[in-house]
Amino acid sequence: MELKIFISYKKALPEKTTKFNFNMKNKVEKMKCRDFFAITALMIFCGHISAVSAQSSGEFSWILQNPIETKDHLLQEKSAGLEADLIYLYNQFNEIDELEVNCAKTTSNGSYFKNYCHPVFIENAIKINRKNWRNGAEKLKKISELYDSEKLKVDKMNEEFELLKASNDKFNEILDEIQTIRKVAIMFNNKINGDSSDEKK
Repeated sequence: MELKIFISYKKALPEKTTKFNFNMKNKVEKMKCRDFFAITALMIFCGHISAVSAQSSGEFSWILQNPIETKDHLLQEKSAGLEADLIYLYNQFNEIDELEVNCAKTTSNGSYFKNYCHPVFIENAIKINRKNWRNGAEKLKKISELYDSEKLKVDKMNEEFELLKASNDKFNEILDEIQTIRKVAIMFNNKINGDSSDEKK
């Protein structure tokens, strides 16, 4: 199944929605990109990340690993826009290239898209792990394991995040809105799951 890719948030534009980028240089690059995000999606699915049920630590690295996911389309659209704003402001503030955050939407079934955002150093770690996995040199690691293995850089990224929080009221407003939507999404998802359980009985 073909993986559709959307590349976004490269410091350039402040729009709330990501722009579709299908202008790859050639078919080889297209295949590489599709492959990269397919493996990324597989790694995340294997990690059993529960984006709205997990308890928030408040750190930027946690937020990136736990994007809000809900079947309520209005909530999903609103949260995606806020997360886009958050990352845009962070990238504008950050001056370290490898700490810049890039985002992409991936799908495993061709219809339901999930949004994933990671700093450059994690993208590089994913590529290295993917290559080593294919060569039989190491296992395919979970995203959380890659973050753990890059602790110094993760800590630095979280420090930049905290500095921005301390100096930008708009940034904090967006964070508060995201936290509110996360709570609503948890309630909505719990209700859906509860209704499904009742129907099965």
